[in-house]
Amino acid sequence: MEREERYSQEKGTRQKTVPKQKLRRQQKKNKLKGLDKYVIFCFVSLIIYTISQTVVIIKTEAESSTLTTCFFSVFGGEVLLCALIKRFKLKSESKESGEIN
Repeated sequence: MEREERYSQEKGTRQKTVPKQKLRRQQKKNKLKGLDKYVIFCFVSLIIYTISQTVVIIKTEAESSTLTTCFFSVFGGEVLLCALIKRFKLKSESKESGEIN
């Protein structure tokens, strides 16, 4: 009998905390984090650079291949690293939540 009462008490507290966890997750999803802002900045920079270089190539008929290579490698690498950080962060969070259940 005592075990059933403890379980029902624990179950009651668990049910109360579940909506709070869902609320926290929704709040986290709504906020734009620094990493997300940086990825958006990288994509916008790449688009602006591509447009500006297209205009320069059309007007001057000279291509700056070294600058283009360096620019895309830096910003492309940054986006790749941000994606890897986010992937491993999500993976570790899912492992932690799996251990709790």
